[in-house]
Amino acid sequence: MVFILNVFLLLLLRDLSLSLIVWAVLIMRTYNLPLAVLQLFLGYCLARIDATPLLIIRAIFSSFFYLASIFQLKDTIPGNSNNFSTVDIAVGFAGVETYQPIQIAVQIILSTYSGPLLIVFGWWQYLVEESVTSISLSHKRNSLLCWISSVLQLNVSLCLLSLYIQRYHLFVWSVFAPKFAYEFSHLVLLTVVNILVYIYDKFDL
Repeated sequence: MVFILNVFLLLLLRDLSLSLIVWAVLIMRTYNLPLAVLQLFLGYCLARIDATPLLIIRAIFSSFFYLASIFQLKDTIPGNSNNFSTVDIAVGFAGVETYQPIQIAVQIILSTYSGPLLIVFGWWQYLVEESVTSISLSHKRNSLLCWISSVLQLNVSLCLLSLYIQRYHLFVWSVFAPKFAYEFSHLVLLTVVNILVYIYDKFDL
C-alpha cells in the first residue's frame, strides 16, 4: 500500500525527492518523526543561508548526535552503533502485504539512512522551490557530492587502518568490522548516487 501510494505521488508530482520524503515518513517509527521534521528544517536552513558544502556535510554527520541527544533518542536511532542488531528491519515490512524482498530491502535502507537523506532532501527542495538556475544548482549538487565522497572515503580508510592495526585484538572483529561494513555501505550507496547524477547530467534526462 505504501509503495503504491509512493508511485502515485511520484507520477502525480513528478518529484523524486518529495516522494522519497513522503515514503521515509510513512515507514518511520512515530518517535523519530520529530527528528525527521528537524532534519528537513535543517536542510532548508542550510540552503537558505547558501551554506558551503563542508558546512552541509558537518550538519549531515552531526545531525544524528545533536538532534538525538535533544530528544534523548540516541539508543533508538536505527544503525547508530557498531552493532548490526540496531538496524530496524520491522520498517521493511511496513505497508507490505506479501513478501517482496526488493521493496523490503529498499525500505530498510531508506529508514536506516533517513537522517542524512532528509537533510539533503530539505536542502534540495528549497533550491528547487526558489528556482535556482540549473547551472548553479548542478554545480552546487556536484560540489556537495564530491565533498561527501571525500569524507566517506576518509572514514572508510580510517576504519580499514584501525582493522589492520588491531587485527590481532580479540574484539576488533565485533567492534570495527561492523563499523567498516556501515561505512563501506555508505560509500557504495553514494557511489551509486554519483553515477546516477552523472548519467542524469550527461544525457539531460
